[in-house]
Amino acid sequence: MATRPASTHATDELFHIYLSSEKDKKDPYLEVDDGTNSGTFISQLPDKTIITTGPPDPNVAIELHSDDKWVEWLKNVDDTGKYTLTIKPKKEKRGEKPEGGKEDDKKTEVKQFDFEFSTPTTLKFSSESLVLNKAFGDAAKDIEEPGFADPRLYLGLKESGQTEIPLATAWAYTGLAEASIPKFLKGLQVKPDSKLAPGHRNALWFNPEASSRVTVRLVFNLGNLGTLNSLGLSDLKINFTEADLVCRKVVSTGKAGGKTVSVKQGNAALSIGCKFGQDLEVQGVMEFAEDTISMTLLSKSKNPIQGALSWLAGLLELQDDELGFVTKLFNQDPFKDVRFRRIKVVFDTEENVKLSSFRLDVQVSASIGQDPTSENKTLFLLSYTYSSSVSGLGTIRGELWQASGIKNPTLNPTYETWTDLEPFPATTPLLPLQIKYLIPGRTIDDIPKTVPDTIERAFITLSTKEVGFGATVKAKEVPPGAVPQPYLGEIKVDASFTWNMSDFKLDLYTVAGIMPPSTSTHKDPALLTGKLMYQRTSASS
Repeated sequence: MATRPASTHATDELFHIYLSSEKDKKDPYLEVDDGTNSGTFISQLPDKTIITTGPPDPNVAIELHSDDKWVEWLKNVDDTGKYTLTIKPKKEKRGEKPEGGKEDDKKTEVKQFDFEFSTPTTLKFSSESLVLNKAFGDAAKDIEEPGFADPRLYLGLKESGQTEIPLATAWAYTGLAEASIPKFLKGLQVKPDSKLAPGHRNALWFNPEASSRVTVRLVFNLGNLGTLNSLGLSDLKINFTEADLVCRKVVSTGKAGGKTVSVKQGNAALSIGCKFGQDLEVQGVMEFAEDTISMTLLSKSKNPIQGALSWLAGLLELQDDELGFVTKLFNQDPFKDVRFRRIKVVFDTEENVKLSSFRLDVQVSASIGQDPTSENKTLFLLSYTYSSSVSGLGTIRGELWQASGIKNPTLNPTYETWTDLEPFPATTPLLPLQIKYLIPGRTIDDIPKTVPDTIERAFITLSTKEVGFGATVKAKEVPPGAVPQPYLGEIKVDASFTWNMSDFKLDLYTVAGIMPPSTSTHKDPALLTGKLMYQRTSASS
């Protein structure tokens, strides 16, 4: 990995880096073209300029001046922090040398930023390309120098102190109160992530457009698993095999008394690996709140669904086959290619540790709603949920899988592997249901263009108490014609009814429109919206 040029604090002279469009430039200065990636970033800073302690140099990292407004803001993250930048070498045409006094002599671009913190331990972040590639893996390919991909600046952790620190120190760094540390974690020591494996995501994000938000994510290794295994969850047949403390510190602007102030937030959780029973190996997170512990877990086991249900049946003091209906439903036609995705478990710890609720998520595919002559599949997410506060064996929900719309989710500062519920494999397309292919073995031809022909949202829920279902159907956009074109754009319906009772609820929303003729001066359609809400409840005896 290339090393950062040695930094220097040349003088106390104010040296500016302006945008080329800035009219009032003060010597000495360099300028960055507005249209460059460096220019786009600088244009979003408080004063649309960067102040350094001396003339920037391609071979020397120059420190940002304490009078710089951006530095003043970054001091809210670490008031002892050191902030430097390095510029790119000047581009010279072959056979030519730059002549002094020309405007081009003042042109520059920022190559990288480097930040150094002392809290909660020594931390060195850099936006150097090689550092970002290691921090974010393949997702970093879209991040150009100086580490900016609109709207965020990215810096990866380059190195950190390797001495152990109290877990309480790392916890407090996030802004969480010491009183929120679970009792069984107090007194433990942690060590900064020493492996920094590819895609480690120990990083700093700065988003000038979102309240100047700075997010720092750090992973600390927790060596003592004995404390976790003595928590009491061993009685529930959970044994921990690995654990890291994941800390996230967030600083953003807010308003108080008419003034702009820094608002500090954060969170801390345990990234874990553990075993349920004898066979089910899982990885995920353990999070803490008052009197509760929640876990979100993923598995690479061959048959994790059966293993998870067997484990859950044991916690509920049921026979294994009493939850067998869930496995049978997941494997019913038309569902194919059943894949376990994750399980969420919540334990009540107010007295004895006991299961409070869980949710099991499964990915399945079906050919329903797709052209039978193609290999296209419709993807569904099936979920089985249970809560100890509700009678019965839980609720099953199936829904058409919809795209999240997030590009490169691993670049998002809030991303974690346990929050990733994208389709697997990642290249799996998410297709709407086509109404013409909903009936197996038949094709519904001649559907008018002015009525809906696809289903973009669909779900059904089943429990011992009620049935719920809903869908959204949408029509293709109608092109302008010689005369106004009426069309039924969208219908959304949600309904539920209670078993063996007359309780019923219906919500209906419609959107219709009239597309003006091509000769009209008004190009946008006139929209008509409607809403119907109906509820019938059985009279109480």
